[in-house]
Amino acid sequence: MNSVIQTQLDRIDTALNALVSSIESYNPSLPAAVDLLAADGELQEGVRQLIQHQANHARILNLRSAIEAQNQQITSTLTLLANTRQDLLSTPATVFPEESRNVSYTQLLEYAQKISPYTVPPASRKPGPPPANSAIQTNEATPLTNGVGDA
Repeated sequence: MNSVIQTQLDRIDTALNALVSSIESYNPSLPAAVDLLAADGELQEGVRQLIQHQANHARILNLRSAIEAQNQQITSTLTLLANTRQDLLSTPATVFPEESRNVSYTQLLEYAQKISPYTVPPASRKPGPPPANSAIQTNEATPLTNGVGDA
């Protein structure tokens, strides 16, 4: 990219020198002015390409850092997965005693359904009598009124 911009700057320098030389000799050259304008247009296009190139380079750097972060995340996830697998494989399996009964899950669910109307979880039990200190206390000096007619 540097060589492209350098070539365009050299072309502007050459065209500008040609135009200045023609003006110094009191014979302004119209083709030299047109060449300078064309060189300026090429330089503007080169600068636009340079800006796009720099934006693309910055995007590439951002993508590389995102890829590196995701690679680290994948590596840590795979390490965790391998450790979990090793823990699972090293965990001893449950061995049921020979005198235990095999109950299928359908029988277990049927039994739970039959007893569910007769069981209540502890949170929904009816509260007992209120504690003695929570009774309503009134002040004897304040007369009780129902708000109708008493003034």
